[in-house]
Amino acid sequence: MALDSKKIKQPSPESFGAKQLSLFQSFLCNSEAERDNLSNTIELWDGVPKYFVSRQEMTKRRERGILPTIEREFEYRSRIFNVKVRPARLTDEDGNDKEFYPSAREELVEDALRKIAAEQHYGFLEKQESGVVFTLHILRRELQRRGHTLSYQEVTESLDVMAGCRIEIIAADGAGDYKSPILSGLMRVSRHHYREDPKARWIAYFNPLVTRSIQALNFRQYDYHTMMSHTTQIARWMHKRMAHNYVNASIMQPYTILFTTVQRDSGLLEYTRNRDAIRKLEDALEELKDKGVLMFFKKEERKGERGRILDVCYTITPNPRFVGQIKAANKRHSDGMGQIKTEAEAAENADPSLSPMTRRR
Repeated sequence: MALDSKKIKQPSPESFGAKQLSLFQSFLCNSEAERDNLSNTIELWDGVPKYFVSRQEMTKRRERGILPTIEREFEYRSRIFNVKVRPARLTDEDGNDKEFYPSAREELVEDALRKIAAEQHYGFLEKQESGVVFTLHILRRELQRRGHTLSYQEVTESLDVMAGCRIEIIAADGAGDYKSPILSGLMRVSRHHYREDPKARWIAYFNPLVTRSIQALNFRQYDYHTMMSHTTQIARWMHKRMAHNYVNASIMQPYTILFTTVQRDSGLLEYTRNRDAIRKLEDALEELKDKGVLMFFKKEERKGERGRILDVCYTITPNPRFVGQIKAANKRHSDGMGQIKTEAEAAENADPSLSPMTRRR
């Protein structure tokens, strides 16, 4: 939920210079212009289908302002998970309560916040918490630069939805479960205060899974600008999935994925007729081709009785430009891990008590 300044702590000055955070903010690129187009995908968190209900669908499901909890199954890295999405309850200016699921608009705002956090002096990392300080002007300008103009009201509502909803992730193998909002904390600036001081800073604390990814260095740089330019949510989903998982991208090693896999893991292709969902996915693949992510794709239909399409296997050949981006992401990740290892070894040499062997005695 949204919190005021008396209920949420301010990040310390030291948290803006944390080592893992500096690696999150450092990109392998050739120019400042190229750097401006880059951001990071987050291990597991970006694979959770939490933004799959449209505003139109919300209206259909909402009864007297209330929405039911929704549940989906998805697979990530060959493991099966269940996710439950509990809506956020917001109160309007007339005192009426209304519930909202996180949707495409909230996803765009979260991606923009992570991009802002990748800039020095905005992102912070402190112990088990990470987040970003920002103004509404900075956030709205970032969204506008990427082709998504949102009003003051739309942005603040999206922030409140992300802070007020609840995401529950349950591993099917019984390894554990996890519950948290998309934003684990949010310090708002009132409209009155904003009018008096447009530079007043908000504070958003990221989901703990984002923090864990920053600490473990299992984030990956990708072409955020192109991703944000896609006109459909499914195209953006495909772009991020390939950028994070297709680490051996090569023209000689195509990427294969089933329609049913995309349908299950994205939650964005729930149509009455599969043919409509397949067409929507192929429109997204065509857009990825037009934007220089794919070079081309082939499909193999798998049919059942009476020619009914049961599934479609897509073989995707990446654009050389995308291959270059993946290679840069691989190099940046390798360099980051090597740097952390070198510093850990130097610390152990300076203080033998830090050695794992010493600690076991």
